[in-house]
Amino acid sequence: MPLHLIYHPPGLYSASEKQALVDDITGIYTAASLPAFWVVVIFRPVAASDFFVGGRGPQSNFVRIVVQHIARNYKPDEVAKMRGFMQKYNDVIEPYTKGKGMHWEVNVDNLPSELWVVDGLRPPFGATEEEERLRRVWAEKNEVVLEGYSVPPIEQTEQSKI
Repeated sequence: MPLHLIYHPPGLYSASEKQALVDDITGIYTAASLPAFWVVVIFRPVAASDFFVGGRGPQSNFVRIVVQHIARNYKPDEVAKMRGFMQKYNDVIEPYTKGKGMHWEVNVDNLPSELWVVDGLRPPFGATEEEERLRRVWAEKNEVVLEGYSVPPIEQTEQSKI
């Protein structure tokens, strides 16, 4: 899932602004045919007395965003795609950061999809025609759909035991 952790000063965003930002972020992924329910956004208000940037605090004009990409990852040589995503992301968040007079920082972590399950199931990534069909069904229904689920289960091997 793309997970977005947004650390911000308390009261920076109204409920309607949060919803608008969530809609805009989710739109990035649904435009790429990912199910909307894979996108998770968590707002984390941080008091100025707990916000330090560059060794200095308190900070009340800074937003820090951490994004975890798990469903789709960029390969190390896909620099143009990574930069394209970052530009698109900055365009989406700018009204909620720069537009509010805030400084901001964003990073995207590329995490292995093998370490991700939804409701205990391996999500259909689209590696096969069947997975692509099922991913489209999940996207259309906006939820896990078990009917027709044929993605191989998570295998436990000696190497996978902790």
